[in-house]
Amino acid sequence: MRRVLLTLIAVCAVVAAGVRFASPAHAGARPDRPVPRFVPATCPAKPVPTTLPPNARCGFLVVPENRAQPNGRTIDLTVGIVPAASPHPAPDPVVYLAGGPGGVPLGEAQSLIAAGFNRDRELIIISQRGTIYGPPSPAPTCPGVDRAFIRTLGLPLDSSRAIRLNVAATRACYHRLVAARADLGAYNTTENAADVADLRVALGIREWNVFGVSYGTNLALTLMRKYPQGIRSVTLDSVEPPEVVSASLFAPNARAGFYDLFRACMAQPRCWRRRPRIAQTFTNLVRRLEAHPVTTWVRPPGGGSPVKVVLDGGRLVSWLIDESFNTPGYGNVPAMIAELANGNPRPIATQVAARALGSGIAVLGYGLALGVGCGEWIPNMRGSILSVGQRAFPHYPASVLAPALHVTYLAGECGVWKVPKAPAEQRAATPSTIPTLLLSGSFDSTAGGLGPDSGADAAQLDGPGVCGDRPRRDHCITLRVTGVRFVPRDTEGAGHRVRCEAQAADVQTGPGCVRSCPSGRVRFVAEVNPAASTGSLAGKGHGHDRQ
Repeated sequence: MRRVLLTLIAVCAVVAAGVRFASPAHAGARPDRPVPRFVPATCPAKPVPTTLPPNARCGFLVVPENRAQPNGRTIDLTVGIVPAASPHPAPDPVVYLAGGPGGVPLGEAQSLIAAGFNRDRELIIISQRGTIYGPPSPAPTCPGVDRAFIRTLGLPLDSSRAIRLNVAATRACYHRLVAARADLGAYNTTENAADVADLRVALGIREWNVFGVSYGTNLALTLMRKYPQGIRSVTLDSVEPPEVVSASLFAPNARAGFYDLFRACMAQPRCWRRRPRIAQTFTNLVRRLEAHPVTTWVRPPGGGSPVKVVLDGGRLVSWLIDESFNTPGYGNVPAMIAELANGNPRPIATQVAARALGSGIAVLGYGLALGVGCGEWIPNMRGSILSVGQRAFPHYPASVLAPALHVTYLAGECGVWKVPKAPAEQRAATPSTIPTLLLSGSFDSTAGGLGPDSGADAAQLDGPGVCGDRPRRDHCITLRVTGVRFVPRDTEGAGHRVRCEAQAADVQTGPGCVRSCPSGRVRFVAEVNPAASTGSLAGKGHGHDRQ
């Protein structure tokens, strides 16, 4: 689970220096005043910095921790409100639902501003329950799990020792939070969606536009189904429909993303000149490294002592999945695979270490991450993790596929993180007439969404304004370019954007993509166009094949 979260936080978010300091309010007994309510407060910058601008307003949304126990304690969810850049803003704001689950959306504020989310409208960012700024007290983070995950860098990814370290740390965190009276079973998408609906009412907003990314699309679809009132439009970036997403789904999603990468590379003649082709080379590397892992010592990007990284087949596959979050650097991926094939694991090992070390300690919101993963993903798998993985990657070793790809330790964590299975209603499809845009980019190896391997029916999202591309490509496309050309390592790559190119506010309000799409069916509007790319991947690592 940490692998998912650290990737989303380190890559989808851009966390910079904080602007103000205040501690989040703590949970307590039900107050005299009714909940939910919004309480203005100073914008936070600790325990983790935000990137909120100085003119942002903040406060706490006070809600019941568990709505099934209305007389129980309340929790405070931190909300940041960024004013519109326009001197004459539209009255309907944009509310941003971050991914993860368990990310730090207040750290994404600057990226959202740069993408134009607040160009013509106020931008509202809510820290979802079970995250560092949406806590009971103490915050539902697990520093011990973070440290254990970093220690596993020096072990084969799926080794029994690595699994024991992670599960033991997760068990300790669970008992610590339960002893502090946290009702961990209440940290789920159902309660999360109710929080978002309550926020609109508490702020006195008649109508707003919802933007969800990754897990935030799951949350947005639940919001659309249960609380459609006041939603003017919805944008779903990197779609994860609640009726589909599960721990076993990461394998077919990875296959789709890998296939698109390898196909795009082979369409550019200079990208891969060696034999065998890139797809077979990568499969050979997975098999070889799983049988004979390679140990490399690399220096952390921020300095410090060298870090031991064991690169085995499972860690190589996880690295390539994580790269789908890194479009600006994606043009170098084939070169790095070629370098590994030529005996140089350092470029890939360095990136693996950077992701693990760069996400920080006590940042990830395990309360929500494991509440969703253990209550909604693990119990609703279609087939075993191994059987689904073997169908997706029949030539990969079983030891690579037996743990869920991308969430290696989740099954073991859920064995000690005791939360109830989500009700069947949470897995319902979302028929809706709300104008909705589905977004994705290139090479998404994590969110299968409505792709052909997901088992979801695109028609379940039919409505007068529903349109979009195939939601199984690049991740978090709103914050970066979505096409990639493969270039020499010393040349900066560039790509093209989706055909419906619009600022985020346009996407939200409909005058751009939403209203231009035909009604009734999902339409593909964004594809990588390798023929339009002029770069290539020549240079180091593309000579004689040493395999």
